[in-house]
Amino acid sequence: MKQILSILLIVFSLTGISQNITGRFTGGLTASQVSGDKSAKFNKIGFVIGPGAYIPFNDLMGISMDLIYIQKGSRKPITERNFTFYKLILNYVEVPFLFKYKFNQKVHFQLGPSFATLVKAQEEDAYGVIGAEIPFKRFEFALQAGIDFILNEKLSTNIRFSNSIYYIREPQNQSRLARYWEKGQFITLLSLSLIYNF
Repeated sequence: MKQILSILLIVFSLTGISQNITGRFTGGLTASQVSGDKSAKFNKIGFVIGPGAYIPFNDLMGISMDLIYIQKGSRKPITERNFTFYKLILNYVEVPFLFKYKFNQKVHFQLGPSFATLVKAQEEDAYGVIGAEIPFKRFEFALQAGIDFILNEKLSTNIRFSNSIYYIREPQNQSRLARYWEKGQFITLLSLSLIYNF
């Protein structure tokens, strides 16, 4: 967490001379899954919330930075074919650094990395909270891509896709052969947010 805050302070101090920085606040919903947990659907619904800023380079390009609290994870509900329940909740403080390109006045594309620190992890099954035999990594590194749809001068909506580029937890099966084939667990996430610019 200290490292993330230090990065933000450095970046904002370096760009503090700019007169065109736009502040913003983001709030929305997430749908995520974790590869490697045998539940390959976006069944875990969470939320994302937090402040940010946009720093323009020129009329077409710039960079956006946020400091958001985001919930990720996985959920395997009981169905006719599945009789075991599983839910994973991962709460992160995340800092995306996204390059933005304005395709036109209404559509803006964005792409870049994000860095997150794990605040809390919780696993549940049908009997309640379970202890993780293999701990989650403290940090998550991901690549993100998204689209902003501009509604007016103050409001916009954002659709974003994110995927871990380094595993968040080592393979559950710790045998040497299994570790060769299994690459660990990775988070894939979709989010839909409303952004207020000020």
